[in-house]
Amino acid sequence: MPITKSAKKSLRVSIAKRKDNLKTIDKFKLVLRKAKKTTDSKEQEKMLPGVYSAIDKAVKKNIIHKNKAARLKSQISSRFRLVLPDNVAPADKVKKSKTKAAKPKKKSVKKK
Repeated sequence: MPITKSAKKSLRVSIAKRKDNLKTIDKFKLVLRKAKKTTDSKEQEKMLPGVYSAIDKAVKKNIIHKNKAARLKSQISSRFRLVLPDNVAPADKVKKSKTKAAKPKKKSVKKK
């Protein structure tokens, strides 16, 4: 048990932070489990922003690393893409046409 006044305060603060972190961890894990079990594409559309939000909040509170968050987002989006109907193309697979005007090439002039 803490003896000094500052150690007692530190204990109170760490207990409060732990409670807060546990809420975030529980929500994060619950949302991920639900997302992995979902097979209906309409539910997935509604669920995706919530999943991303929970992952981002976990990163913000240093519960998970940002690289793990990126990996989880990738896994969830690819899992959701597998369930989408064949006639619907995922947004990131659609090619965007970028037309650029052809620039005339400059001729190099050799100096003597």
